[in-house]
Amino acid sequence: MQVKAGKRRDRSPLTLRLTTDERQRLEELAAGMTLSAYVRACLFGAEAVKRKRRPKDVVEDKKAAA
Repeated sequence: MQVKAGKRRDRSPLTLRLTTDERQRLEELAAGMTLSAYVRACLFGAEAVKRKRRPKDVVEDKKAAA
């Protein structure tokens, strides 16, 4: 995969197909976490790297500018 100068992709998408019942169970197990965060925690445990989030005010500023 070729990366354009100035752009860096440090993550890649993963697709998982679940039945409706499996998805519901996964959401119950996640207990308020995002599904991505829950799956990451299950797979990597203490090794899971906490992802950085943009500050909420940056998102609100972008909405206001739009």
